Amino acid sequence: MRISTAEIKMLIKECVRQGGMYTAPDFKEYIVVNSGKDVTRGQISGAVSQLVDTKEIVRVGNNN
Repeated sequence: MRISTAEIKMLIKECVRQGGMYTAPDFKEYIVVNSGKDVTRGQISGAVSQLVDTKEIVRVGNNN
């Protein structure tokens, strides 16, 4: 079964409420465990971008 962007965003927000910093693989693991559905890196990236645009989460840049 496919997972919706709305469900992905809800799960990402749930995940970040725990505090700390997360990577795409962290979000993927959380989403798979809590939804029982698979998710692609592209879906995660899109959902994260939407959440950043609406200021619901903050993206932390890397210092390269």
